Amino acid sequence: MKEKVIICISTISILLLISGIVFVNYFHYNDYKDLFKIVNSKINDNASKNVSLSEYMYDYKHEELGISEKELSYITTASDSTSFSDGNDLITLNKSDAISDIEFLFNLFKYSYAGYSYFGGDDIFRRAQKSIVESINMYPGETIDSNKLEMLIIKNTEFIQDGHFQINCKSPLKKYTYYSNEDICVKKSRNEYYINEKGEKWYINTINDSYDFDDYLKLSINPEGELCYYLGKLDNTNNSIKIKLNLKSKNNQIEKFVRLKKCDSASSYSYNDKYSYEHDEEKGIPIVTMRRMHDVDSKDKSIELFSKSAIELKNKPAIILDIRGNYGGQSIGALNWFKNFIGEMPQIESESIQLCSLINNYITQMAIKNIDYDKLTTELKDEYNKELKRSNSNSNKWYISKTEEKRHKNDTKIFVIVDDKVASTGEEFISYLKTLENIVVVGTNTSGSLLSNIYIRSQLPNSHINISFGNIITANKDFEEGKGFQPDVWIGNGDSLDRVLKLILKAPKI
Repeated sequence: MKEKVIICISTISILLLISGIVFVNYFHYNDYKDLFKIVNSKINDNASKNVSLSEYMYDYKHEELGISEKELSYITTASDSTSFSDGNDLITLNKSDAISDIEFLFNLFKYSYAGYSYFGGDDIFRRAQKSIVESINMYPGETIDSNKLEMLIIKNTEFIQDGHFQINCKSPLKKYTYYSNEDICVKKSRNEYYINEKGEKWYINTINDSYDFDDYLKLSINPEGELCYYLGKLDNTNNSIKIKLNLKSKNNQIEKFVRLKKCDSASSYSYNDKYSYEHDEEKGIPIVTMRRMHDVDSKDKSIELFSKSAIELKNKPAIILDIRGNYGGQSIGALNWFKNFIGEMPQIESESIQLCSLINNYITQMAIKNIDYDKLTTELKDEYNKELKRSNSNSNKWYISKTEEKRHKNDTKIFVIVDDKVASTGEEFISYLKTLENIVVVGTNTSGSLLSNIYIRSQLPNSHINISFGNIITANKDFEEGKGFQPDVWIGNGDSLDRVLKLILKAPKI
């Protein structure tokens, strides 16, 4: 009888142990499974914004150049890095020469910058020009140096919130940064959020006296690879952030103040700048790294290798794309990766206006001379021919284009790791990926530089200050300039790759 009891107890213990293991695995599998369920369900919740850019197309006189033909020598293509100096030499200017530079600059804005009307048109730009000229005249003495003039231009163009608009490589764009606190792990039970302190559950009643928690509670992955929520917020003031929690337990109610810490960009760490592409595997999980969307020289095959990697990755159950620090480049790599993965080019929801003014047509004619037509894909040859035809016009014209999003089924679970240094075509790549099912973006918000492009470079005749801006304005879905794309899972530390790997590996048969 005693032996039977021992055997029975042993059997029960083994069964409990097995069921415990199964429960733990099931719990972690639910973390993984629930994450994609949450993200995929958000797709239908994001209503399209009714944006019309047609009202921002300035009405030009058809054959008005806007600047003198001689002044065309002070502008070039954005990719031309040899025609002008870097703009950092200190030059002392007569005030009349400084004012002449400002007159040229604002004429160039009006007749070449696609964002001219978008950011206020004649009224706002003339006011900015007048303010700069008045400041020059009020400056002590008969001269002003180029550094002071640069500061005046930057100060008076802060209304231009465009990530591609730059003055000597400086942008007036006010960028949002992610602040968070990972000392407090917040859990969710049905529709309530709570924290555990000293073995007691404290439910969050309000955050900063608000019952709306969306701005403060961010879905995340803890260092053990488990889903949780952390307190976090986007802010563009560069001030420290302290938030107030009103907590209630079974018998008590308290207030707790929590300070949020500014998250350092993961891409502040050193990356191999020579070759931006890497393809590794960690415990069976493919990891593709891409730090920029261009090759640095003829020996660099990063774009080609990155594009072709999609062919191998498309049948994998789960993959990681690490694009932290990807500041952009050309679209060709992102487009070809998507085409190799899905079988066709991406189609995102957007509206664009393109200014094909006489100045911009002059720039287009310069740019196409450096393009090897025979090496272009069929799609890019069509784009080339379209731009060539537009640039042959002898009048100022606008073109407007709209595209509807085309979504694609996708069985591969894709984790895209980002940070606030992902910009321009790096962000374009994210917009393409967001048309697929089973995409989870992990990290912080991106840079927020998709409104325009870099098309023109100009050097002011007397001060040699460099200016660059775009000929296109685009309204993109789920995107705000300076704020960028917001991730599905927020991680503000440099260990986001490690956390994602742990989450994947805890899910059975991945």
